[in-house]
Amino acid sequence: MIGMYAEHSSTFLRVFAVLTGVVFSLPIFVAPLTWARIFRWQVDARADLALYFGRCLGAFAVIISSTAWYVAGHPTLQPLVFTMLITFFVLMVVVHTLGALQKVQPWTETAEIPFWLGLAVLGAVFFPTA
Repeated sequence: MIGMYAEHSSTFLRVFAVLTGVVFSLPIFVAPLTWARIFRWQVDARADLALYFGRCLGAFAVIISSTAWYVAGHPTLQPLVFTMLITFFVLMVVVHTLGALQKVQPWTETAEIPFWLGLAVLGAVFFPTA
């Protein structure tokens, strides 16, 4: 299974970069509290810290998306980036599972668990093999 579609690793990275960039990275960077409300989070009247952390997360997500796009054209860098992405996807499964178990997140976040798990599997399937 690992690297089964390695010849399409660049395509995977480009699709990932565009989709996450448009759907997640840029929206949370530009308007984190609006993004949070869309995903059913309760946002307090005084949400300065949430706004700050949302923008920080958004900035990181923009870097991940743009790095995926760049590395799609540089096959020698792809194994490192795939390893980082898969690790990130697995950690997001952990984060969302903990939130679900602790009952501290809206249902929309719990619904993301299969999404992140699916990305981890796709990352393994498209993992570039020398």
